[in-house]
Amino acid sequence: MARDDKDPFELQERHGRARARLRANIAAALLLDWLIIDVETLYPDYLSDLESRFQTGFDYAEMWRDDPKFDGFVPLHGRDGSTIDFWLHRDDLDELLSRLFPHGPNDAPAFNQGRGFVVVMLHSALEALFYDLGLKTKKRESIVSAWVRILDIAEREPALASVLVDLGESRNLLAHNGGRVTERYRRHVPLTPFAIGQTRLVTGKDIRIFSDAIHRVADQALSMESPSSQT
Repeated sequence: MARDDKDPFELQERHGRARARLRANIAAALLLDWLIIDVETLYPDYLSDLESRFQTGFDYAEMWRDDPKFDGFVPLHGRDGSTIDFWLHRDDLDELLSRLFPHGPNDAPAFNQGRGFVVVMLHSALEALFYDLGLKTKKRESIVSAWVRILDIAEREPALASVLVDLGESRNLLAHNGGRVTERYRRHVPLTPFAIGQTRLVTGKDIRIFSDAIHRVADQALSMESPSSQT
């Protein structure tokens, strides 16, 4: 491929490319957080109402099942019940229902769980920056631990190091343990108000603190003369 045909993003020097990707990744995470806040504020019963709308879709599937023209797609009504927001195949609807409401209508997910995805996205942004700068972890070292080591954050900014550790450990809880606090989390984040077995609730304040910490790490990393040598 000729150089002129390459993606302009790929033609940037390493620091510029890393900075641009970080900006896009954090923007995507914060946009999701904003959407969650917007829905939670304007429509607090959205998730429980959604389960009811899903059930109506199954009612249509049952009603049309013997119709030879039925292709499996059912309508999902809007909030007022008189409009149709979109059509969805019954199999996809079944998948959504089992994922979102595995134990029935009383098990509607909390908006906090949506913010869990924001935490995972922010951690991914920090991880992408690490590799975009050509950095490497040591054996069995997490991305957060590597950042703290390379930038000497524990000694210079212990408060920032604590936030980064919380980000990494929270990400692990949310991605692998349904957000339930473990002994490991309590050990690494000793000031947490959550007890073992409780759900690590994610607030808008947490998101702001985490995103600010990532920006501070990025500012330090992108000012390094040759970050790839700090391995």
